[in-house]
Amino acid sequence: MKRIAFLLVTCSMESTRAEALEKVVQNLHDQVPQDILDRIVVFDNASKYPGTIDLLCANFSIVHRADHNVGYWTAVDWWLRQQVPNPPQYTYIIESDTIHWDFHRLTHCADYLDTHAEIGSVRVHEYSVANNHLYDKGRPHATSRRSIWQSHYNGVEKKQVHLTLSDENSRIYITNFLAMLPSLNRYDAMINVFNRLRTLKKFAESDFQAIYHEFHKLNAILDGGIVNGDLCGSDTNAIAGSRITDAHVKSIGYQNVRQSSILSDDSYNVVRIK
Repeated sequence: MKRIAFLLVTCSMESTRAEALEKVVQNLHDQVPQDILDRIVVFDNASKYPGTIDLLCANFSIVHRADHNVGYWTAVDWWLRQQVPNPPQYTYIIESDTIHWDFHRLTHCADYLDTHAEIGSVRVHEYSVANNHLYDKGRPHATSRRSIWQSHYNGVEKKQVHLTLSDENSRIYITNFLAMLPSLNRYDAMINVFNRLRTLKKFAESDFQAIYHEFHKLNAILDGGIVNGDLCGSDTNAIAGSRITDAHVKSIGYQNVRQSSILSDDSYNVVRIK
């Protein structure tokens, strides 16, 4: 996995996200080999909840902290630009409310991208090809995975998504599902996309996806996946950016991730604390 650079973005302003982060950290220790753990870069967005920084420093070898909450997208942008002198082939971003299983399958995904230059990324979020209707926001069902469902419509191409088996051994399918930030992405595509996003005053995930699509029309998806973000999504008491208002987010100290911008370098400071 030396081809992959890993980032964990954290921000715990109150108890629900702090509790989720503790579970994420334990899960990473259960799933990830020590040599990989030692390479995960943590970017903490000025967490205020007591014990958060101690938790991060006790469990990771590389911990950076911003002087204030600069947001998810600025954190990723800062990290991507730190890689420029010695760029990896691929990036993998870990969010602070995600639980992994079969983490080793990332190697298979990287091997696949090595031999399929036309494929932009491999989506590794929980997904069942055989039961894709359970993840389709456009086909609600009593047993739908509502907290992690998504649209099965490609908004750039104005087409429904398709899935075609490409590698039976690794259970990888070629798809026109759009790219996701927390996927196995190509570093060269990521840095180019973020260079464009940095010029926009405001953008949404759809802008990231549209620009990534300019570089790669096709992506892949790992059947079954290795991660889900259900930790906060299924807990109605937890703070989750997908279902809280701007006013609520700001009052606690979080930022809304649906509409964002990338801050200029002179507007914040990042210090390595471990």
